[in-house]
Amino acid sequence: MGARRIGPLTWLASVVVAMGIANFLWAWFESASLGGDATNGYQRDGRYFVGSHGHFTEVDPATWEWSYIHGTSVWITHPLTLIAAYCLLTSSVAIGRRTGAMPPGPAGPPIAVARCSGRIGKVEFGIPLLLKVRVFADRFTVRPALAAELTILGSEITSLGAPDGRRSGGGRRLVIEHAANGIRSPIALAFAPDHPVRRAIEAVKRGSPADR
Repeated sequence: MGARRIGPLTWLASVVVAMGIANFLWAWFESASLGGDATNGYQRDGRYFVGSHGHFTEVDPATWEWSYIHGTSVWITHPLTLIAAYCLLTSSVAIGRRTGAMPPGPAGPPIAVARCSGRIGKVEFGIPLLLKVRVFADRFTVRPALAAELTILGSEITSLGAPDGRRSGGGRRLVIEHAANGIRSPIALAFAPDHPVRRAIEAVKRGSPADR
């Protein structure tokens, strides 16, 4: 398989993560050198103090204003960094994407739909509801939150049902080994043994040409 092309959104997420980490370290070193930061300090009677763990150090007004702006910016870059880091985890580089000709669309509506936690390749989605799974007559799809949908045809499922030893979502996770071009394998889905989606995926595997 050739090298994966890194798209503009992945580059943007990488830049946001790098800037977020750099801004945090910059603010931390700046706070250490001043003896605190303005967001934990105060102004009183024309005097300006930065604070850290209950200790306060007087600084000049310009330094205090900059410290306040910089300290506030961390509360903006922190969540942006977390979102960007999640986008990197769910990017085509991390979990893959289908390569080659796309299969034709499903013949009918999904027969089962649900959300769960799980794993795609080596990327864990440990929070419930992060993965949306749809099962059709000849395939199933998995879509991580904020990411593209991945399609696995029934004929591409090579093994099904081996538990991965982890319990979540009411039972051991269903591990699906597959041969879909470009998509990381295996896919582990946290559905109980009697869950409709799990039973539907098992039916898709049984209906594939290799199992007939």
